[in-house]
Amino acid sequence: MRGKSRSAMQQLLARATEAYERDRFEETLRITRRIDSMDPDEPEVLELMGLSLYRLARYDAALRVLRKVHKSTDNFDQVPVLMDCARALGRTSELDRWWLRLREASPAKEVIVEGRIVYAGALADQGKLSEAITLMEQGLAKERRATALTSIRQRYLLAQLFERAGDASGAREIYLQLFKEDKNLYDVAERLAVLS
Repeated sequence: MRGKSRSAMQQLLARATEAYERDRFEETLRITRRIDSMDPDEPEVLELMGLSLYRLARYDAALRVLRKVHKSTDNFDQVPVLMDCARALGRTSELDRWWLRLREASPAKEVIVEGRIVYAGALADQGKLSEAITLMEQGLAKERRATALTSIRQRYLLAQLFERAGDASGAREIYLQLFKEDKNLYDVAERLAVLS
C-alpha cells in the first residue's frame, strides 16, 4: 500500500481502537470494515473487528473472523474469546478442540487462565460441575500469589461453581477470603449475605 493510503489506514485504525476502548463497538465495526476494504485480511484490523463482533454478541461472525486471525498469526491471545464464541453457539466439540490446542501451545499464563475459566464455565453449563470444579482447583494449585488477578478470578468462579453444586460452605469460605482481600470485589458481599 502506498504511503498516503497507509497513513489514512493508520489514522482509521487509531479511531477504531479509540472507539473500541470507549465500548463503541458498532462504530469500531464500521471503521474496521472500511479499513479491511482498503487492505484486506490485515490481522490487527481483523482482530479488532472480531473482538467488536464478540462484544456485540455476534458470535458466529466473531468466530469466523478470529479463526482467520489465529490461522494467519498462530497467536493464541484470542483463543479464549474463540472458545467463548463456540460455547455461546453450543459448539462443544469445537470448544474442546480449542481448549486442547490452547493447553498444548502453553501461551502466557493469563491466556491459559482465561481459557480455563471459559472451559470450566462451559462444563458447568453442561451439568458437569464436578469436572469444572476439578479443573479450577487444578488451575489454582498452580497459582503462586493468592492476590494475583488470575487467582482472584479463578477463585471467584470456583466459589460460584461450589454454589451451583450446592456446596454452600465451600462457596462461603472462598467468598469470605475474597471479601477479606477486597470488600468491593465483584458481587462477593451480596453472595456472602445470601449464603449466611
